[in-house]
Amino acid sequence: MFSASKIREKLMLLGEEPPVSIRDWPGLNISEFRVASVLILLLRYEDEYKIVFTKRAQALRQHSGEVSFPGGRKDEEDRDLLHTALREADEEIGLKSEDVSVFGRFSIMPTISQYNLSAYIGEAVGPYDFDANPGEIDVIFEASLEALCDPSIYGMKHYDWEGKSFPMHEFQIEEHRIWGATGYMTYELLKFLSLIK
Repeated sequence: MFSASKIREKLMLLGEEPPVSIRDWPGLNISEFRVASVLILLLRYEDEYKIVFTKRAQALRQHSGEVSFPGGRKDEEDRDLLHTALREADEEIGLKSEDVSVFGRFSIMPTISQYNLSAYIGEAVGPYDFDANPGEIDVIFEASLEALCDPSIYGMKHYDWEGKSFPMHEFQIEEHRIWGATGYMTYELLKFLSLIK
């Protein structure tokens, strides 16, 4: 079920058009949102994958102390949103783009902080010698796909935003609470990989 080779076969189906897409939200002008992207990084250990998460620094103005994927807002110099995700991953956790094999874009969605957020999935060989930028990242941690599928660490609530109700997926990995956009993308990835229903 959690075989890295089987999971890789599924990820190889990804391209630029994401399987998870929220491009319109009734009553919400997403076109005015700022553009950003993140990298969902899978580290391959022999025959298993682990997802890399970060805990954002407490001093940051937005989403301080929250668990996220490496990423951020698109700069004018960035060639495209994939470049944004890879550049930010280098700046935040010291991940070199030449060490990443990118499968494609997994999702696009609006966030409550008014970002139009794209997520790309890539893999690197684990273990990896990360270097956290202390101005942005407090902690880098990994969670295996098998651990994330454990129903005892998962919960779902409904959150009201802009007059709509949507699911809030949460995972508790030791002291780390994975929720919000990161929880949503994590849940959708597990579903895409047919690891959960």
